[in-house]
Amino acid sequence: MHRIGIIGTGDIARKVYLPLLIGNPEVEIVALASRTRDKADALARKYRLDTVVNNVEELLRLRPDMVFVHASTSSHFELVRACLDSGTHVYVDKPLSETLDETYRLEQQARRQGLLLAVGFNRRFAPMVRAAVKAVPNPSIIISEKHRMSLQSSPPFGTVYNDLIHAIDLACWAGSIPTDAVVQGAGIVDDDRLRAATAAMLAPTCHAHVAMARNAGNDMERFFIAGGTTSATVVDLDRVVVQENGRTTTQTFGSWDGILLRRGFVGLVNHVLESLASPEECLVSATAVLRTHRLTDQIAQSVTRR
Repeated sequence: MHRIGIIGTGDIARKVYLPLLIGNPEVEIVALASRTRDKADALARKYRLDTVVNNVEELLRLRPDMVFVHASTSSHFELVRACLDSGTHVYVDKPLSETLDETYRLEQQARRQGLLLAVGFNRRFAPMVRAAVKAVPNPSIIISEKHRMSLQSSPPFGTVYNDLIHAIDLACWAGSIPTDAVVQGAGIVDDDRLRAATAAMLAPTCHAHVAMARNAGNDMERFFIAGGTTSATVVDLDRVVVQENGRTTTQTFGSWDGILLRRGFVGLVNHVLESLASPEECLVSATAVLRTHRLTDQIAQSVTRR
């Protein structure tokens, strides 16, 4: 049985992680922590949780095995560090931090203490993305897009780090893009809001391109990967079209497959919990996703000219 504490009561906690964790027979939720006590109390009643606390210190006194952090990115460093200092495993929403110095410090601390510090890159576990990567194991080109209908309220640098990072991570992971790849990026910024961004990560064996429009006609994601005689295209994480030597096959979900499975959250949470005994094998450990944070920082710098 895994004793889990949860920090934060925002949308991602309410819509994704609480339903998944409470529905897992191997998980016991020891407490929900939030500075917004009314929301926390309402969630506790909804999910029949016994304990609500006000802060991370009170939560850690209950000695959970792992803490899931769903607070603002700006609070990640202090919250994660407090958990690691107490010898507690951590799962945190992406990005780990918006500064490389804090990212390095947390990654090194977790590795030094032998603790799992996992970061929430759910799209690596989306079944259709997995099918595409399996079909093209040695890609020469990747195009990863994530478009949205509205501007983010955060400045351009934060938009890259908190949203475009998903497209960057898929490209890094599927293409094994090294941190010394040539990075070229550009953005369109209006009134301190990012309207569009593109970037290329050019490595000797694979070129990866990422793109985001923040004023698109609809929310849309597309992931294209090609190599050898095969290509695969994933649209909105819902279907994959594989083309090989002139033959086309399409894979979709069944009508009963839920959104949390489709978007990779089910596979991600299961994998993280299974990795508690062997943090070094976790595919989204801070060490495993350090490359994504480094390349995201380079792209954010070039796109926003910060």
